[in-house]
Amino acid sequence: MRSRRLICAGAGASALSACDIRRITLRMAVLVVALGASLAAPASADNREVLVRDFIGFTPTKAAVKPSESVTWNQQSTSGQGHNVVFEDGQFSTPVRTEPWIATRTFAAAGTFPYYCSIHRQFGMTGVVYVNATGTVPPVAAFTVSPNPAVTGQTVSFNGSGSGVTTGSIVKYEWDLDGNGSFETDTGATPTTSRSYTSPATLNVKLRATDNNGINDQTTRTLQVNAAPPPTSRFTVSPNPALTAQTVSFDGSGSSATNGSIVKYEWDLDGDGSFETDTGATPTTSRSYTSPATLSAKLRVTDNNGSTNETTRSLQINAAPEPQPITQLQPGPIPIVTPVAEDVRAPLVTLGGTLAQSVKLGFVSVVVQPDEAASLSGSGTAARPALRATSRASAAARAEKAKNYRLQSTKAVAKARQKVTLRLRLSKSAIKAVKQGLARGRRSTARVSIVATDAAGNKRTVKRQIRITK
Repeated sequence: MRSRRLICAGAGASALSACDIRRITLRMAVLVVALGASLAAPASADNREVLVRDFIGFTPTKAAVKPSESVTWNQQSTSGQGHNVVFEDGQFSTPVRTEPWIATRTFAAAGTFPYYCSIHRQFGMTGVVYVNATGTVPPVAAFTVSPNPAVTGQTVSFNGSGSGVTTGSIVKYEWDLDGNGSFETDTGATPTTSRSYTSPATLNVKLRATDNNGINDQTTRTLQVNAAPPPTSRFTVSPNPALTAQTVSFDGSGSSATNGSIVKYEWDLDGDGSFETDTGATPTTSRSYTSPATLSAKLRVTDNNGSTNETTRSLQINAAPEPQPITQLQPGPIPIVTPVAEDVRAPLVTLGGTLAQSVKLGFVSVVVQPDEAASLSGSGTAARPALRATSRASAAARAEKAKNYRLQSTKAVAKARQKVTLRLRLSKSAIKAVKQGLARGRRSTARVSIVATDAAGNKRTVKRQIRITK
């Protein structure tokens, strides 16, 4: 070694430079061997390659090989930034270098091996190597819990659709929903499930996701289950105050449960503190009382979680009035009451007026004459019959059907034997339709109904048909 150093020292500038290069190369080789790393060619079929890049980090961040296979890290940096590879198991590391370098680690046994760059770890420059029988990156299990926190009796939903896999697909989702460490719920390829809890607890819920290569990953989320608030009890009493022997109704349908439903209604109807009447899930009951009293009626409700709540209402029971004795009639003449004849005769009505009226008037009129004073009201319809199916009619005209249009009703008051004219107007649409029908050779008829009502409320209805012309 001494002679080699002398030769280098006695040489010219160009010889000294070559010597330095040889010395650096020798030191790097010794250093790589000492660290268990070796300079290697680009990755082969059983050697995965990870690129070490400035401002990007390790690419890919996840690599997978089988036992006895290798992973090579290849830095081709030209910016002068230094990087290295340090495994958390302490079995492999490289020095920080700014020049391009290649390092390889061979993995003898299966396992998960995280690593990092010691210079840029705080910036997220990390990676992991998975060593398994299939040489594949395992899936990543992830799931959500809603609601969280939850309350007892409330349905909690678990959704693992956020889980992912690099290659292939997830074929099985297994759940530990009670936090006992056993994956008792297997939903197959379905990523969701749900359940409720009966007791307050803090649970470590787990999901284990398995891909089509049989590789799995699991993750944990904390679920807080709190005690559900008790139900609310409410009821009404009717009548209140009540009388002895009178039926009193109690209605607790105004009660409610925050989560779930009310499954039992219990009543203390005599105010002795004992809930002697159980109506189950029926919120109503009733009873009567034989003696006057002031009672504190109570209702106790129970929800499906077993939580209860009570409420009280005061009920006043008064004595029913005594029946009044029958008064004895004093002797003497019995008064004679002359009965008044009841008027049950409806007024007679005579109708007059023309039986054919022009549509241009915009109304049809009827002359009404009752034989006694009466209130009069008129109503009716104007009909546009369907066109007869003749060859001369157009197809559109033959397709038109009959239609009735309501006449505007009218009212009047008439004295006995007085003639009153009632006018029932046609709407604009009725006038238009009737005119169209008349133009096409149709006959249009108005049917009018007149009702006469006398002072005693007796009614008579008479009807008339009026032909509507052009």
